Parts: sequence; structure tokens; C-alpha cells
Amino acid sequence: MQEELKEILASQQVPADLSITYDDMHGLWGGSIFTVRGDGSLERQIRPPGFPAPSSSNTHISAHQLLELVRLLVEFSAWEQRTANSPPIPDESRAYLTISLKGNRSVVWERFNEMRVNDRLIRIKDWLARPFADEPGNAPSTPPAQPAVAGSAPLTAPEQLPDLQGEKLILTWDQMDSDSIVLHRDLVIWRERTGWEVYDRFVEIAGILKQRYGRRLVDIVPTPRSLYALYGDSNAGYFHVAFARESLGKDA
Repeated sequence: MQEELKEILASQQVPADLSITYDDMHGLWGGSIFTVRGDGSLERQIRPPGFPAPSSSNTHISAHQLLELVRLLVEFSAWEQRTANSPPIPDESRAYLTISLKGNRSVVWERFNEMRVNDRLIRIKDWLARPFADEPGNAPSTPPAQPAVAGSAPLTAPEQLPDLQGEKLILTWDQMDSDSIVLHRDLVIWRERTGWEVYDRFVEIAGILKQRYGRRLVDIVPTPRSLYALYGDSNAGYFHVAFARESLGKDA
């Protein structure tokens, strides 16, 4: 597999039969499956803990982005199994990376709870999970209602939020790189730099939004592409977010 991937970089041509799949799905804890193919199609499945089925989304990445991914695979020698093989222990979660090309196939794995330390498969997962410019909803059709620029002061008070019309408000929680974004339809009402495993910040922002909009606010719905940054590697993240959303609906 090493030679095949290096040949792609040398020729700057991505074969249509290339397939790369990252999979850390666990029957109990949920997880993610990301599959990208040589034609640029990218399918992402995410199942939070407690959900019976994953949510799926599809997008398309450019040839330039595919080459960027191949460079990452070569950089980390993603065809080499570095974790010593051993039988799995009960409830152990593993992450697998499968690369298929020209009839050849490589499969490597790491223990899920060792991924951050290894800093290898997690880098590939992060790349596959990131938002891409052509995904639906990536660019709001209207500008922010007020200057909620990434890197500005975080949301701390309801007075920082704009007025919204409507008897019943259902907001959207989205993610763009390291920024969390709150929208009402296409209108960005808040955006700030949050980073990774932002479920605690979701709860804080939900509380401030509730102060501003009162009983009219009945839910804040995370987009599929925001779930990875929202929950991170924490099994508790889903329950924090679910409780906050449930609390919003109780006053409706």
C-alpha cells in the first residue's frame, strides 16, 4: 500500500477505486464511520451513545483535498500496524482504518482510548470529520446579526444576543473548524471559538439563550457535522447535551 499511495502523490492523480474507511463504531458506546472514495464522495455516519441508529450525511471533496488526505496517510504510514495485536477485552472500543486500492487492502487499528496519545489515527479521523466548504449550510445566506466573530469575547450575557421574531424558536448548533455557531434559520446569532469536546459550552450557551428568549426557545438542534466536536471522545457528552435540550422543552 505504501507504493500505491506514493504513486498517487507523484502523479497527482487519484484513482477512482481508492477507498479509505475510518471506523470506531461500538455496539454500546456508538461512534463514527467515515468513508471517502476516489471520486471524492464522502459518507459520514455518527451514532451517539443511546441512539439505535446512526445519522448519515454525504458530501463531496475536491481532488486537491483527496491528495491532501493521501499525504496525511503517507505521513503517518497508515498502512503499518503499530499497536501490538491482542484479543479485545470486554467493552473495549477500537478504531480501524482500512485502505483499498488496486485490489490491495490494508487494515490497521488502535485502542480508542489510546488514540490521543498515539496521535496517528485520530489525525486522520479529525481530517475526515472536519466541515468542507461545499457542504449544505456551510455558509449562511445572511450575515451575522451582530459582530459575533471567531476569537471575540465569549457569550456571557443575554444582552449580547439579537432580537428574534416568532412565538416558537428552534435554533441550530453548527460547527466550522474550531468555531461553534448558533443559527436561527439562515441567520447567525452567535459564533465563537470553542474547540473540541464542547458539550459543557453547549450547556452554558443554551442557558444564556434561554435567558434571552425565554419560553419561546424550545430546542437547539445540533447538525450532523457538529457532533464530532460537540461530543468528542467523551461518552458523557451526549447525555449533557440531551439533558440541556430536554430542559429547554419543558418550559415550552
